Amino acid sequence: MNAPYRSRRSKPIAAFTTLVLVAAGCSSSATDSAPANPPGVSSAVAASTAPASTAPASTAPATTPAPAASTVAPSTTSPGVDAAAGPLTGVWSRVGACDELLAAMHDAGLDAVTDQWLVEAGFFSSIDEIDPADRCRGSAASEQSHFFTDSGEYGSRDPGGRQIDAGTYRLFEGIDTIVFPTHSSAFGYRIVVHYDVSQGEAEFDVDVPSPCPERCIAATAWAISAFYPGAFHRIQ
Repeated sequence: MNAPYRSRRSKPIAAFTTLVLVAAGCSSSATDSAPANPPGVSSAVAASTAPASTAPASTAPATTPAPAASTVAPSTTSPGVDAAAGPLTGVWSRVGACDELLAAMHDAGLDAVTDQWLVEAGFFSSIDEIDPADRCRGSAASEQSHFFTDSGEYGSRDPGGRQIDAGTYRLFEGIDTIVFPTHSSAFGYRIVVHYDVSQGEAEFDVDVPSPCPERCIAATAWAISAFYPGAFHRIQ
């Protein structure tokens, strides 16, 4: 199942300059709005992930959006398939590799924000530890664990079992696609991820819109840090 990373992007993100400006804190209100459906994203999927008008403006939160699990209320009106008994229901785990995340971020055109997400993913404890000349030198092993419940809750746990991320998901089984309404609302940009499940393993493929405006950068970076290429194994 170790297929090469397939960035679902119709053309490369040409705005390296935009990424530099974003890193410097420059933005434009014109680039904050979500574009038309990304390539390969149906109107049903887009409708279920369209961010609320009250979504926060922050595009690089210190931590990923993590509402308390007890407050998660999955939507029952979105046009997606009920999550109950879906192919992703359960707990999935893997030991990630720094170079895999680094390559996925580069392929998505997100080099300007990569260091932050190498830390978020657990490969380093701070950005100061990262060598700009060799970003993965000295990186620690990072175990990833995600869970998907029958009731539509999504979350991540650290190697000690502590929950470090929480939200909702919607499953579109016919097109092997999941969306994350809670995170899409928090980042102010829709998040769409495709999946492939076979023989107890799951792999994911994050949609990378082009162009990718400011809010898209943070949302997509979160998704890639959670679901960069490499097989997850079902452990529950």
